[in-house]
Amino acid sequence: MLEPALEEAADTYASMMQGRARMKASAGHILYEEDDEDRCDLVTCVLAMHSYKVVAAENCDDAFILARSNQFDLYLIDNWMAECSGIDLCRKVRTLVYRLSD
Repeated sequence: MLEPALEEAADTYASMMQGRARMKASAGHILYEEDDEDRCDLVTCVLAMHSYKVVAAENCDDAFILARSNQFDLYLIDNWMAECSGIDLCRKVRTLVYRLSD
């Protein structure tokens, strides 16, 4: 039989681990737009290790197509791209999201 303090600590730890498992199971869906392949691989890998579902796009057009056909919880967008700025892409996605919510 465990002492009451140890039993309480064990219960707290078990509860914390259950909460952590629930949190991992409900990790978000992320659209990540990055034209640098190495950076994209690194960030995608780190996010996946934390149970996020990551969809990567290498340019504005691909990111916008993905945004139109999927629902994401978070958009991580490179601001300095050759064909458009991250701000421009954010504006297009925001307009799309508002239009879809009507």
